[in-house]
Amino acid sequence: MDRQEFKSLRLEEQVAYVNKRSQMTMGQIAEEIGIPASSLSQLLTREGHRRVNGFYVKAGTEAPQTNDLQELLQYKEQILAMVLKEQQEQTSKKLDFSFLNNYNQKHKKTISFDLPEAFVNEIDMFVKATGYKKQAIYALAIYQLMQKHG
Repeated sequence: MDRQEFKSLRLEEQVAYVNKRSQMTMGQIAEEIGIPASSLSQLLTREGHRRVNGFYVKAGTEAPQTNDLQELLQYKEQILAMVLKEQQEQTSKKLDFSFLNNYNQKHKKTISFDLPEAFVNEIDMFVKATGYKKQAIYALAIYQLMQKHG
């Protein structure tokens, strides 16, 4: 669009033209039209507009939202549902120690569990490869688990 065409547009059309190029600088837009950047800026501000985040808006109004934000707002409910689901999954991953409340210490002094054989074999291979003691590995695992789920 040349200078003459731009000047023949109504003010709203001029503002819309400039706002469609919100990613460009005023200098780039003015060069495209063929007028000095200061003249273009003065024309719009003289008519009661101000530039906010690349958009010219009427003084006292907010800048239009970017396309990305508008797209996110379209999917607001789905995004909130995903966040809620993730929070619930994280909460459900907390350890449940309630079975210890039912444990009768009068009959036993320790609680033992049989670990899956594949896991025990994996621990044994790790111990052999690193030289660490099993007790140290289990203690570290328990410590880190308690720190994470405290």
